[in-house]
Amino acid sequence: DTSSEIRLNPFEKGCLEDLNLNSLQDNLDRCNEIIKAGKDNPEALNNRSMIYMLMGKISLSCEDVSKAINLIDSNEAQKDSLIRHELKIRQSNCRNRLIITGKD
Repeated sequence: DTSSEIRLNPFEKGCLEDLNLNSLQDNLDRCNEIIKAGKDNPEALNNRSMIYMLMGKISLSCEDVSKAINLIDSNEAQKDSLIRHELKIRQSNCRNRLIITGKD
C-alpha cells in the first residue's frame, strides 16, 4: 500500500518546503536529517547550501556546492543536468567571492 509507505517516509517533505525566513534553522535541521539518512543526495546538499546562503554562512554553502558537484560527477545515475547547471553557477559565484574577498 503506497499510502502507508508515504506516511512512513519522514523525508517526503524536502528541505525547502514550508521555507520560513524567520525560522531557517528548522529547514536546515530537516536538510541535515535528509543528508544524514542518504549521504549520496546532491539535491539535499544543493538545498542545504541555499539555506546556508540565506543564513549568511557562505563558506558552508560553498562547501555543500562542491560536495554536491563531486557526488554528481562520481555517480552516473545522478546526472541531473538542471541541478548540475545550478550548482556550477553557484560554484562560480563561490570562486568569484574568494577572488574578491580573499577569503572563503
